[in-house]
Amino acid sequence: GFIWFGTGNKQKNEATYQKFRELMQFYFKLDMRLHPWLSCEIVNQYHEQFDKGAIAICNHQSLLDTLCLLLVSPKFVIVANRKVIRNPLVRLLLYYAEFACVGDTIDGLKNYCNHQIERGHTVVIFPEGQRSEKCDIKRFHIGAFLLADELKVDIVPIYLHGSGYVLPLHRAIQNNAKMYVEIGKRISYSERMSISPRDMAREMRQSYFIKYSEICRKRENTHFFHQPVHKYD
Repeated sequence: GFIWFGTGNKQKNEATYQKFRELMQFYFKLDMRLHPWLSCEIVNQYHEQFDKGAIAICNHQSLLDTLCLLLVSPKFVIVANRKVIRNPLVRLLLYYAEFACVGDTIDGLKNYCNHQIERGHTVVIFPEGQRSEKCDIKRFHIGAFLLADELKVDIVPIYLHGSGYVLPLHRAIQNNAKMYVEIGKRISYSERMSISPRDMAREMRQSYFIKYSEICRKRENTHFFHQPVHKYD
């Protein structure tokens, strides 16, 4: 980011920021191809193109979640929490990527989401609010659903698995595990307009619990846990 914005005569306009996210995606994909023990599988069975602005919700397990999400699309802009923003180096990177902070005022966050969605971007919000230490699905807050309701935009569910095992919360140890991202079916505003944001948060949390349990049953076998168990043995 420093090289991209700090050299040359690049103007800090929308096209420049978008190009920077495309460069981030390119280098993240390159890193995943070259990394000796990390990989990320992306499943998009509904062929979502993210060609229409929306709010995406995603479960939160690790600092690597941002990397996994940006592998999916350079049109993603992510709402990060205050702890991440406090890091001066990360804060600069997030600024270059046009990310927002959940600590902003509700009006500021609403204006931010509206601006990005009008540009065709997908705003990613973690409704759990914080990373899950046990990689389970925590309670969903209503903020993301309230914003989607007020802005009358679609919701795209995204399911993450594996990042919390690769980089566990409060640990500096990096395990060998395959990360996984699945893009769910887009939910239009018309499909949920009769459901309150609070009820929507409750229903989506239950849906995530069922879907994530299904993903765990398929992926968490002896091979998946072999390296973390061996490391702690």
